[in-house]
Amino acid sequence: MENPTIDEINENLPLLKVGTAATELEVISEPFIRLSVRGYLPCLKVKVLKSQLEYALPIGSKSITEGIEKLREDNNGFFTKLKFNLSKKDDAQMAPYVLTSTKIKGKK
Repeated sequence: MENPTIDEINENLPLLKVGTAATELEVISEPFIRLSVRGYLPCLKVKVLKSQLEYALPIGSKSITEGIEKLREDNNGFFTKLKFNLSKKDDAQMAPYVLTSTKIKGKK
């Protein structure tokens, strides 16, 4: 592959698995779409701040959407540079996500 497209690059990112322990994330892209076994999957490219590793974070769930939308509005409509902690409410497979803002990079 000579010059991979942004879609090909993002397709190779591992999906972030979220547990009940909070993970501090920084968003490093605007949304992109991945193809999954269930159809298209909206994602953000995120960096786990503790490890500096990059992942694709699926953002189609209601609890993630509700949690991130206010942050996006406060960031002039952009996802890039948002910082937040993300966890699941409990161990159940369909447990809602809990998102708490840490700050927007570059804002006080």
